[in-house]
Amino acid sequence: MFVSDEPFESDSVADILMQDNVLSFFHEGVAGYETAIPVSRTGRYIRVQLTGTTNLSLAEVQVFGIE
Repeated sequence: MFVSDEPFESDSVADILMQDNVLSFFHEGVAGYETAIPVSRTGRYIRVQLTGTTNLSLAEVQVFGIE
């Protein structure tokens, strides 16, 4: 997962990781389980990306923020 205040400039993971102010999280999860990833920063853009070549299937993604 990537979090940024600016739009992502590429579809490439390597390019996104080189982009300034992008925070990345890696989670090796198991399908069928709820996962919460706390992020302690601002972010207007969230990107969930599979690192492998299989299909990524998400049932629900919720992003919560505070004011």
